Amino acid sequence: MIGAYKVQDVMVTVRKTLWETTAQFAHAGTACAIMEGVRKYSSLRVALIVGGVALVAAAIKEFWYDQNYETTDERGSNLLDFSMYAVGIVLGLLL
Repeated sequence: MIGAYKVQDVMVTVRKTLWETTAQFAHAGTACAIMEGVRKYSSLRVALIVGGVALVAAAIKEFWYDQNYETTDERGSNLLDFSMYAVGIVLGLLL
């Protein structure tokens, strides 16, 4: 069926390292963009609170949701994914 691809099918055609690198940029970039927006339009106090909430949400997503609901083909390193969220949050606060 044309156009009906599963994640596993896509990963077969894309090298694993490229997939992982893209995923890590996406984790850090998304967190950074969110935090930059919060920092730009609110106070530092609000940004720090949002950053803390984002870290907790990232931990739940990576260590519980991904562990239970993603296949091993989809899932990379949960710790690496979480750390990239953390890097993005810090960068978003600093920029």
